[in-house]
Amino acid sequence: MGDDQPWGHDRFIYESEIAGTAHDVIAWHKRPGAFERLAPPWMDVKVLERKGGIDDGGTVVLALKKGPITLKWHLAHRDFIEDRQFCDYQLSGPFASWQQVHRVEDSNGDRARLVDSVTYQPPLPPFGEIGAPVVDHELKRLFRFRHRLLQNDLHLLSKNKSVRPLKFLIAGSSGLIGTNLIPFLLTQGHSVTRLVRPDSSSSPVVLDGSGQPEATIVWSPSGEAFEASFEGFDVFINLSGESVADGLWTEDKKKELRESRLQTTRKLSLIINKLKNPPSVFLCASAIGYYGNTGNQIVSESASCGLGFLAQLCKEWEDACNVSDKKKTRVCNLRIGIVLTPKGGALKKMLPVFQMGLGGKLGSGQQFMSWISIEDVITAIYHCALTESLSGAVNLVAPKAINNSEFTRTLSSVLKRPALVAVPELALKTAFKEMADECLLSGNRVLPEKLMQSQFEFREPVLEYSLNNLLGLG
Repeated sequence: MGDDQPWGHDRFIYESEIAGTAHDVIAWHKRPGAFERLAPPWMDVKVLERKGGIDDGGTVVLALKKGPITLKWHLAHRDFIEDRQFCDYQLSGPFASWQQVHRVEDSNGDRARLVDSVTYQPPLPPFGEIGAPVVDHELKRLFRFRHRLLQNDLHLLSKNKSVRPLKFLIAGSSGLIGTNLIPFLLTQGHSVTRLVRPDSSSSPVVLDGSGQPEATIVWSPSGEAFEASFEGFDVFINLSGESVADGLWTEDKKKELRESRLQTTRKLSLIINKLKNPPSVFLCASAIGYYGNTGNQIVSESASCGLGFLAQLCKEWEDACNVSDKKKTRVCNLRIGIVLTPKGGALKKMLPVFQMGLGGKLGSGQQFMSWISIEDVITAIYHCALTESLSGAVNLVAPKAINNSEFTRTLSSVLKRPALVAVPELALKTAFKEMADECLLSGNRVLPEKLMQSQFEFREPVLEYSLNNLLGLG
């Protein structure tokens, strides 16, 4: 596309210097999973279909949701120049017209200049007659996020350039962490196979470099053929488990929470013990609920199991990782903290209330929250897969836990909204009963000691920075 703007069109340009070569930048975008990686967390966007890639005239269909409205956006990749550029053209979608050019060129040594140039006519109904200043503001948020993410991912690729492509098997891949982890692993150059239930519907998204549909293994009762399908993987990751925050903890709910965690973990452990060539690493999700309510006391991985339903559930979960030969298969129990992303979990539930200015502390507000951003969760899981010195319990939390009052102040400050509506302890206990005592009114001050000792690089260690990045506000 030339530099002249067609009549009636608007032009937006965003550029930055990237630590990496032009070849590195284009190669990253060519990998499956790149579109999913680049979807900003504050936008409800999904890849519905992808055919081909940026270098062979491929197409992609996105679903954009805004309130009750869902709209498809059909884009085509054109004008590819190796190590220099590719372009996206709207075939149909929310804009009257859309043409985007991604240009990159080497600048100094191992650095490159990335320029994203968009020429468009503003959106059509049902998104409304949106003017160029509004569109440009949203594009600035989008490309600031994308360039920052690309910079971080290329840094990690460079750091791990001696790592060979690995084969990952993931159970629980459709959850909040799994759906973010898979595109990340793919853009780091690895392959992913999902372990799915017989009633699961496969996503149409391409997950391997040959352009084939995603690789899956469907759970089967047993048998030699089924177990043989687990041979040849380097890493097993188990993220299975129903959410503890969905619904009251009735006896039936507690049973469901246990079974959803223990059954899959025990089955995977049994399979690993039977394999001729077991994976070198088995990473199994757990949670910081293992420690129970620790008050102001700082706890690391060496702390003992706490009291309460959650603590005992986590202990049973970790005990189910019964791998007989840990010389062949290293086991890590990932004690994951409060995962922050507007796409799910605690932050998604809090956002609408805080955006209306109705947020506030829970109870006394003194209970500690050991949080971690979704980006640091997925990169920490990857770090555990690659770092041979890590085994046993590993805390996946940010370096500094904060209490609920401080979290409330920070979130309201980032959103520029008041947070004056505190929720009394009695109201929480009345509404949520046992879950209020263990999840909302108690807390733990967890230190990621093993991650820090193994030189893990946090991308978002500070809450204010993390929230600004997750919400596209800074």
